[in-house]
Amino acid sequence: MTRSSTPSSSPSGNCHRTEPLPLRLPWRPSRVLQIALALIGLGAGVSLWLSEMPWLIALAAMPFVVALTVHRIALERRQASREFVIDAGGVASLDGQPLDAATIRWRGPIAILRWRAGDDTHRLLWWPDTLPPAARRELRLAAPALAARPLHESMAP
Repeated sequence: MTRSSTPSSSPSGNCHRTEPLPLRLPWRPSRVLQIALALIGLGAGVSLWLSEMPWLIALAAMPFVVALTVHRIALERRQASREFVIDAGGVASLDGQPLDAATIRWRGPIAILRWRAGDDTHRLLWWPDTLPPAARRELRLAAPALAARPLHESMAP
């Protein structure tokens, strides 16, 4: 038997799948976002000193700026890692729970997942440091299947 006659040796043999595989993307807090929040807090502190605000008021406001910046960074850092899945049927789930009205939007290199849970709208952001280029391509390819799903299942009259 020659090498070219075996089914597994064909270079294009594995290119065509009969059934699409689910997309599984891990989500974790972004270090880039945490650094950006720290820089914003630093800018807020500097702007207090550079404004025409009396220095006593600026000095009194500085602990609040520092505390809010540290608090927001701590909230970002404490978020648990999650797993986002789009199955072959286009159904999205996060940590095994199906998502209602899930959409994916792109703002430059940032992917934004939005979904509804009751009356609340939630979102997760994949920053460039948390979404490698290969996973970014997979998400871009899977997003239209997610958007094509109806928001609510139709009922017969």
